[in-house]
Formats: sequence, structure tokens, C-alpha cells
Amino acid sequence: MFKKIGIAVSFSPYGKALFKIAAFLQKNLSAELYLMHIGNHSAEKENKVKLLAEEFQISDSDYKIIFKKDDPARAITDFVETEKLDLVILGALEKERSINYYIGSVARKLMRKAPTNLLICPAKKEADFHFNDLFITTDYSSRSESSIKFLAELGKMISAKRIVVIREFSIPGLAITVDDFGSSQDAEQSKNRLIQEEKEKLDFFLRELNVKDINIEGVCIYGKEGFASNKYAKEHDADLSVITAPERKPKLFDRIFTSEIEFNIKEIPSPLLIIKKL
Repeated sequence: MFKKIGIAVSFSPYGKALFKIAAFLQKNLSAELYLMHIGNHSAEKENKVKLLAEEFQISDSDYKIIFKKDDPARAITDFVETEKLDLVILGALEKERSINYYIGSVARKLMRKAPTNLLICPAKKEADFHFNDLFITTDYSSRSESSIKFLAELGKMISAKRIVVIREFSIPGLAITVDDFGSSQDAEQSKNRLIQEEKEKLDFFLRELNVKDINIEGVCIYGKEGFASNKYAKEHDADLSVITAPERKPKLFDRIFTSEIEFNIKEIPSPLLIIKKL
């Protein structure tokens, strides 16, 4: 579980909301909290960080303050490696122009480079949040299986009410059924049959996981990878969305054409946990 949690501290209302999430996780997971401010050190800034920790009732022995003056992505990556962090909490950036996307924002650079788990939070000033409904996607791989079990343990520790496991899939050839046979009804029936078959496969997969002491549900969605699950999580008010990062590093093709992970980051409706290391 997450035993070393890091957060880049800022002093805005939004930064305070992130700090509240960090404090919540630190207490429920009995973790150490590493508070980094990107910029020059000063007694005034250090005192502000200490006041935040005091406000959220974090004991002096449970946190460490670090100042670092560097490019944000490089500073946080170094922060992760030096302190051997299990989780870094980040704020998602607002919509950027396409040129900025191509170059890469801080969040995207860290998604590619930071060798640890990332919790990316939406840009909300409100400090209100809860983690009742946790949504995670699966592709039936052993890595995905480990992520679901990990999330179940996390969910129990933070008193979540349920985990929703989403299986999204599509059959490229199904789209041409109407052209070949002239019947949209046949195509719809084929799709519904595939969804039912996939749901049976998902239910079997979840039974085999043998997750106990937390409610777990399976949902099958027909649609493009990343897009369908993100839409479903939005419509069903997910408190936390979880995806498992691929083991391979993204190639140039992935930098130009949006991957599942980067699509989820672009317009994030709720905190997004990217599992990179278990």
C-alpha cells in the first residue's frame, strides 16, 4: 500500500483542496507525507506549509518539508526518486492549446517519466471530496488483476462503498454490418449479444478474483477504449477513476495520437489514479 505520499504544495485555494486529500490518505493509510514546494526556500513559506499541516492535524513526525528550485516535471521526478515515493498527488491542468499538448504539460511529462503511482485531481477550489465509488478498467491481464486486488485493499482502508470494474471493448468489423446486410437492427442485435457474452466473461473473471469485504460490480461497455469508460465514469459520478499504466514506455506515435491514459487526463471529472507500480 502507499506508505510514502508526496505532494507539490502551493498556497492557492486549489492547492489547499489537494492538501486535504493528501492529509486524508496519510491518516487512513498511516503513511509518511512528503511536502515539496517548487521555488526558493524562505522562513515565511516554510511556516505556511507547517500551518497547513497543523490545520489538517498532521503530526510533525508524519511529514517532511522539501524545497526545490527547478523545472516542475524534473523537480517532481527527482523528488520521487530521492524519497522513493509510492504515490504523488498532482493537480490536473486546465485545457491547453494543441501546441502545449504536443510539447507536453507537467502532468503528461510525469505520467511518462515518474516511476511511481500518480493521483491526478481536477482543478476544483472546493475542499469537499469523498471516495465512496471507485471505478477501474480491466483488460483481464494479470497486471489488471493485480490492480483490482490492490484497489480493493485500498478501498477497504479508506472506507469506500463499492468498486465498479469496467470492461470496454469493440469489434471493428461490426460497423460494416449495416453496409453488408442493410439492417441496423441486425447490427444492434449482434452488439447486444456481444455485450452479454462479454458480461458473462467479466462476471467469471471477478468471481475468480475472490475479492471480499467490499462490494464489487462489473460493467461491460461497447465503445472505443478510454473514451467509453471515461464517459461512463462521468455519467455515474465516480469519486475515483483508476487505470493501469502499460509497462512499456509510450512511443512517438502515442505522443501524437491520444492514448487511453492521456484522454482520461484531458478533461478529468474526478480524481484519477494511475497505477504504475504495485
